[in-house]
Amino acid sequence: MLMIWSNRARNRSDPVVSCFFGRIVPSDAATESCFSIRGNRENEIASFQGLRHGNLAISSQQSRPKTTLAQWARSSSRATKYGEAVVSIVTGLAHSAKVDEPSAGNFERNVGTSIGNIRGNPGSVGCVCKVKSKSKGDYLALTSAAHVLSMLNTAKKGDPIISPGYPDGDRILNNKIGMLADFTFLNHYSDEEKWASLLNHEDIALVRLDSPEDWPDATFVPIPDEPSKKREVREIVEGQQMLDYLGKTVFKVGRTSGLTGGTFEVVAIQQSPIRLPDGRTYIYRDLLAVKGNEDKPFSLPGDSGALVYTDDFKALGFVVGGSDSHTFVCNAVQCLKSMRASLGW
Repeated sequence: MLMIWSNRARNRSDPVVSCFFGRIVPSDAATESCFSIRGNRENEIASFQGLRHGNLAISSQQSRPKTTLAQWARSSSRATKYGEAVVSIVTGLAHSAKVDEPSAGNFERNVGTSIGNIRGNPGSVGCVCKVKSKSKGDYLALTSAAHVLSMLNTAKKGDPIISPGYPDGDRILNNKIGMLADFTFLNHYSDEEKWASLLNHEDIALVRLDSPEDWPDATFVPIPDEPSKKREVREIVEGQQMLDYLGKTVFKVGRTSGLTGGTFEVVAIQQSPIRLPDGRTYIYRDLLAVKGNEDKPFSLPGDSGALVYTDDFKALGFVVGGSDSHTFVCNAVQCLKSMRASLGW
């Protein structure tokens, strides 16, 4: 059995990341993780009670999590669906935080800029993608987080999407850039009869642009050493390739914090509770974790949906939320596949 700890986990006293990698297994494995807290009720409950609250990278009011979260979440601790590395227990609980002030960004029409539902709060543009559609024909779209643009499943396809999002800009149709074309429905863990289907793997929404010619036809991100220059992201880090990037610096560009760097520390977290803007806690699975630099967080409220990319300009994932020290990221492969989308045109 090969034991692999996440980067810098051995000597860290920070309670936010409380997990490690299990054995390397084939992708069709049905084996349990080599580390599990199940069977020890005190440890199971303490693993949730000891978590520090973090910030979801979007704006909204805060609320206390339901007390049944620990009872539900201990019901599953299995290998990830692609199985290369196993993390058996959650990182810290993240929750939403209200954005009171407009962003100071310049809102250029590119990834990382402010975006939102005309009735909602702001997040960040993730990438420019091509969406395959038999009924409508292939079209150019932008991505952001589903919990931003769908407003927790309350929006409808066809809703106006504005950029910049409010309060960075006014809630007026003159700021409309497109319509909400599709989004992942976010499941809540409280429906215990269907708990097996209530783990959220993706958090992504698509915006079909009114004027595609006003936007780049590919995903261009800042070059970290020369932020004024940009380079195209053409590839996505897939499956076991992620292990090659553990411990390395990755980057993201978002509405609030702009261009930031952090260390990619954890792949495929089994269960990540995140409190979304409706005040309820949702369980995510297969999330990645990036630790921000000591002097600067990797993400801030308003960065939800932002693209996380590697130093060789490959897409890693999209920001969902964060704790005091870590940002949690949805896998880019899973997100784009769920929308029948691919990078660029």
